[in-house]
Amino acid sequence: HGAHSLNLRAALLHVVSDALGSVAALVAGAVIWLTGWLPADPLLSLLIGVLILVSSVRLLRDAGHMLLEGVPAGLELGEIGRGMAGVDGVTSVHDLHIWSLSSSEIALSAHVVIEHLEDWRSILTRLETYLHDTHHISHTTLQPESTVLARVALAAVGRKK
Repeated sequence: HGAHSLNLRAALLHVVSDALGSVAALVAGAVIWLTGWLPADPLLSLLIGVLILVSSVRLLRDAGHMLLEGVPAGLELGEIGRGMAGVDGVTSVHDLHIWSLSSSEIALSAHVVIEHLEDWRSILTRLETYLHDTHHISHTTLQPESTVLARVALAAVGRKK
């Protein structure tokens, strides 16, 4: 579970870095006491510092990705859009956006083109079920659009040109 929460990952990084620092100090002390080799302490300290730096950069990268509302790792925008368009009653999907609300909650918004607006409630239920069961997306904002209205709008745009 800690791998999915940035807060838990940061806390774990802190605890592990403290433990590694203590172990490194004990090992360096033992090496110096047994052999008199003084570089053991700064070398182990440098090694621990590099390990902490690498872990911290990964954590910061993941936090930045979440703050910039990037598509969460493991989700493919095109695949989800195609899957939504494959739901019975859906003609097409556009303006699809997926982002993380938190480490454990994913949000999605999209425009969904359907033949008949009166079918929207049942289509919405099918879409929400598909998104939740297949991709674990529970926070959705879906806007229905009629194919008839979409054709009228495209025709109007064509006449203006």
